[in-house]
Amino acid sequence: GILPAGLNHQAQRAFYECFANKVNQYYPSTQSFFNAVVGDSTSQSVLTDMQMQCAADLFDWGIEIDETVIME
Repeated sequence: GILPAGLNHQAQRAFYECFANKVNQYYPSTQSFFNAVVGDSTSQSVLTDMQMQCAADLFDWGIEIDETVIME
């Protein structure tokens, strides 16, 4: 996950409020959010970007994703 272990309740709440606000601004309805999560593979990267933005904004973190894709 984005959040480290041991983060206090106030910091967790601030993060999830930020994240919820970003989701609410991006998706016009609960149904569109659900459809995107279930049927759209790009929605996961959008949600991850939102989480990283909140972490950076709230905690001044720079988050780097290191991913290796192996294609056979």
